[in-house]
Amino acid sequence: MQTLPAKLELKTADLFERTSLDKLAEWITKGHAAIGSGVRRMAVDVAQIGAWLVAAKSKLAHGEWLPWLAENCREVHENTARSYMRTYREAERNPQLIVDLTPTQAYKKLGIVKADGKSARKKEREEAEDAAVEEVATENPDIVCADFRAYLKTCTADAIVTDPPYPKEYLPLYGDLAKLAKRFSVVAIMCGQSYLPQIMAHMDEHLDYCWTFAYLTPGGQAVQLWDRQVLTFWKPVLVFGKLSEWAGDVVKSPVNANEKEDHKWGQSVGGMQDLIRRITTPGQTICDPFMGGGTTAVAAVTTGRRIVGCDIDAQCVATTQRRLAECGVGDG
Repeated sequence: MQTLPAKLELKTADLFERTSLDKLAEWITKGHAAIGSGVRRMAVDVAQIGAWLVAAKSKLAHGEWLPWLAENCREVHENTARSYMRTYREAERNPQLIVDLTPTQAYKKLGIVKADGKSARKKEREEAEDAAVEEVATENPDIVCADFRAYLKTCTADAIVTDPPYPKEYLPLYGDLAKLAKRFSVVAIMCGQSYLPQIMAHMDEHLDYCWTFAYLTPGGQAVQLWDRQVLTFWKPVLVFGKLSEWAGDVVKSPVNANEKEDHKWGQSVGGMQDLIRRITTPGQTICDPFMGGGTTAVAAVTTGRRIVGCDIDAQCVATTQRRLAECGVGDG
């Protein structure tokens, strides 16, 4: 992404003369995506996008700008666009302002952080999630009683998010899962630490390793691993494939969220929601081939993701379907 010179010599009048609306829309969209992903956050980059938006608005008749923005820069919310433009105009009046400020100071001073403390980008994500939750609620999730080795051969989804059994006798399942997961963009596998080297060996043979996220399980009662003499407050989430956006690698479960009433190995809904939000986007489809008590399913639909999956235990499938119905999903 190109940036403005320190003195902001690039004027909208110049852009008006030599740049088409289509080209401006392309620059605005790409610049906004770079800032939203965290790749660039300098105030001068925000001002540059604002300059492009001002130039685009100057080329349109009264009342045409908002429809044009919605049609051509769909990822840029109206409030965000106005913040970009306000930053540019402020920079024109006082160029040294954004050169001297740190990114955080610039965001606060120039109005990119709103009065309620939420960034425009975060607001956009929340709005997209809310809309996706309503849409997902009208659909019937594909939750079946089946062995994952058969189910994954025909399953269609954007990502796998799952929590297979941890005991040693289940280690071969990780290799079988990896073989069948090659065609999914992102695969996130929660696992224990006791056999982590063996699990990695099984998975790495078939999938491209991306990162290990730390899933925190804070609370007064840690899991006690007697054979290792360890009290553990976290577990690994092995991520394979390629993330579509930047993501922090620490996932947080609510304190003392020991939600075992639906399955003895169950995770907290809040923790799985945090994980899902970090590696997928609203409207995408998540597959859980080890459905268990349905926590991943509930976390998916309550964050606006579709869910598909299976379990070999018919009772687990029934529990998952019940929990989804309690969320208002599955009656469409």
